[in-house]
Amino acid sequence: MNLRKIILKLHFLLGFSSGIVIFIVSITGCLYAFEDEIQNLYKHYRFVNPSNAPFLAPSRLKAIAEDSLNLNAVRVYFEGTNRAAIVRFYKEDSYFYEAYLNPYTGKILKVENVEDDFFNIVLKLHYSLLLPYETGAKIVDYATLIFLIMMITGLILWWPRNKNGIRQRFVIKLNARWRRINFDLHSVLGFYITWISVFIVITGLAWGFKWVDQTIYFFASGGMPFTTYEEPRIDPSAPSLELSDKLYYQLMKKYPDSKRQTIVYPENDSSGLQIRINPDGNLYFRTNYFYFHPSSGALLKEDLHTNRNNGEKLQYMYYDIHVGKIAGFPGQLLAFFAGLIGASLPVTGVFLWIGRKNKRKKPTFSNT
Repeated sequence: MNLRKIILKLHFLLGFSSGIVIFIVSITGCLYAFEDEIQNLYKHYRFVNPSNAPFLAPSRLKAIAEDSLNLNAVRVYFEGTNRAAIVRFYKEDSYFYEAYLNPYTGKILKVENVEDDFFNIVLKLHYSLLLPYETGAKIVDYATLIFLIMMITGLILWWPRNKNGIRQRFVIKLNARWRRINFDLHSVLGFYITWISVFIVITGLAWGFKWVDQTIYFFASGGMPFTTYEEPRIDPSAPSLELSDKLYYQLMKKYPDSKRQTIVYPENDSSGLQIRINPDGNLYFRTNYFYFHPSSGALLKEDLHTNRNNGEKLQYMYYDIHVGKIAGFPGQLLAFFAGLIGASLPVTGVFLWIGRKNKRKKPTFSNT
């Protein structure tokens, strides 16, 4: 058995071991590429008429939403002058609600049970297959690693054996027989999409495997020591909502052109107050993070985009790269097609295997 046949067999075995997972992860990733844009089409309560009046204070919006749900809110989001403010209620394995409020009047526009939302289910399918997180995430992580190996073996198998075969490796012969069309759909589309999928796959692996994240950081930062992200902890103290409003307004004076702001309230008595200031409306990697003592207002830590080394900047770009938003609408479109074609590869791969199996079983006749 020559090397090419060994690689082909390995490619098929890896495909069978991960095909179903790759199909699910790819098709859900395809759907999620335009998640925000799609939801904006039918969730009209996300939008409000702009006004010259100032927004209500975050603590006021938080209190209005809490009175409606009789739960403690954990975050308040401001996303622009024509967007509703969002108050989030979340407790792991218990509930997940988001209240949409008019930021100018405090009127509740919608209370949404996020657990039942279509795109939340799509997201859970994507990263854990709707299984318990620890189990499902590990399956997805290792299937994604296998997919990366398959992209490498796929490129080796795609490589033409001679100069005469170069052109046909780039073109799908639509006027050929079905077996040839299926082969081209698998091989040609697989080749084209590999150069996009590799970025999506590696950023996904960076979330799943610490060694991948550390390797990326090492090369991007020029060998600087890897630092683990940690939020500052404080001695138990009672948070002041009025103080959180004051700190928010101070940051808004400093960053008046920011497009998105998030106030993350302390989870417990030893947690700090976090305020996120994002200068971009549709990207996340340039977000600045500020941590304050919730009762004194003292600045405990700040994480500014301009102060991050190249490794840290790349880490913050993982999500924007993964969904294609780093390159705007064209990037999202590429991520969409990468997911769509990625989901098709296990399907066309199965048909290739069936075709080869039937070919081997084809009877032969002698002249005797």
